[in-house]
Amino acid sequence: MAEIEDEEVSQAALEGRPTSIVKMSLLEGGDRRRYNLPSHEEVAIVFVRDDGAPPPSREVVIYPRGQALKTISSMSANLDPMIYPIFFPRSDAGWHEQLEHHPDRATRVRNRVTLSQYYNYRLSVRETFNPIFYGKKLFQQYAVDAYVKIEGQRLAFIRNNQNRLRSEQYDTLYEHVNNAANNLNVRPGRVFILPSSYVGSPRALKENFEDAIMKRYGKPDLFITFTCNPKWKEITENLNPGESPSDRPDLVCRVFKMKLKCFLDDIFKHGVLGKVISHVQVETAEDIDSLISAEIPDQTVDPELLKL
Repeated sequence: MAEIEDEEVSQAALEGRPTSIVKMSLLEGGDRRRYNLPSHEEVAIVFVRDDGAPPPSREVVIYPRGQALKTISSMSANLDPMIYPIFFPRSDAGWHEQLEHHPDRATRVRNRVTLSQYYNYRLSVRETFNPIFYGKKLFQQYAVDAYVKIEGQRLAFIRNNQNRLRSEQYDTLYEHVNNAANNLNVRPGRVFILPSSYVGSPRALKENFEDAIMKRYGKPDLFITFTCNPKWKEITENLNPGESPSDRPDLVCRVFKMKLKCFLDDIFKHGVLGKVISHVQVETAEDIDSLISAEIPDQTVDPELLKL
């Protein structure tokens, strides 16, 4: 709301007119869809960025007693034990860039533990007690915080490796952005290209959308959706006493991914819907010529082939 009001003030100043009154009107009705109150016990992180992607870096400001403010990087090994002391009562160090794999797991290409691998390790179920799994909503916050840090690290890699990602092919796009900014008399920001391999990027969404509208595969015979049921016995039977499915997002995600894999294997490997047999119907002579061609070689172009 504040952003809309600021935009109106700036636009009114440019046009030399009085500022219009900006207000929020709430629609009345039984079902307001996205404006309804949450119906599930879940948490989320809220951030504001122009590209809609998670922030590549987030600093935490602390207030030491009798000292000036200090800033801690989101990639600091001390961040998790400081924010979640109930999960790390012994102040165990978290992930850092120099964290190495066990010698048996290290390779020449990769001997450092990635942030994703670290949190996979933290959220693995073992026989020993893990206080994280008993954190309920605090566990949800921890999981969301971990996700944002992982995505932020991936975005930072993309930002620092634009040349390796062949973004130099987008010089025309840069020129277009600069020209549009000059026409609007605004200062253009720095442009970063997100590859289609980055899940959630505009290019990835566009490719998935084009696949979904049958641009590549044509008209489908079936449209199948696969959703998660929090009452699956694989979920409920593995909950700790007093827990609900919303308290264990790790368990819900693992069960869903395993069931989804089995479901896809049933379709593509086991053929529960029947085997696919290709059917080709050639309609015109041009269609035949596009597949099969029988021509006498030209004497001037290929005399040797003509003799054969």
